[in-house]
Amino acid sequence: MNVHTPEQGARFHFEREQATEQQVTYTLVVKDSDHTWSATITYGLTQASTESSQGPARGPSKGPAEQWSPWSESEPPAWVHKTAHDLMRTLRNRATKSQPPSWPRTISRWRAPASY
Repeated sequence: MNVHTPEQGARFHFEREQATEQQVTYTLVVKDSDHTWSATITYGLTQASTESSQGPARGPSKGPAEQWSPWSESEPPAWVHKTAHDLMRTLRNRATKSQPPSWPRTISRWRAPASY
């Protein structure tokens, strides 16, 4: 995956590896001027059960499952980690508005450093 190296901030590149009716998997590559990090994100589209033998559970329900692999090299700065999660949440929210979900093949975004 060829991701442009920015002079400032970081480039976030999501590439869809597979998508089924039940889950989608993206590879994420993040590059700044000095480092490259990558992770795999798998998002399950089925709702986790919130019912028990006593009926529906009280409190917040569990939503679809999202699993992140460990980062490839080292843990990125906090702003990179938070931005990656925010971008994935936006991607997930847009994709699941349609039925069946419409997952883009690639998404590439640049973000300036932020202090979190």
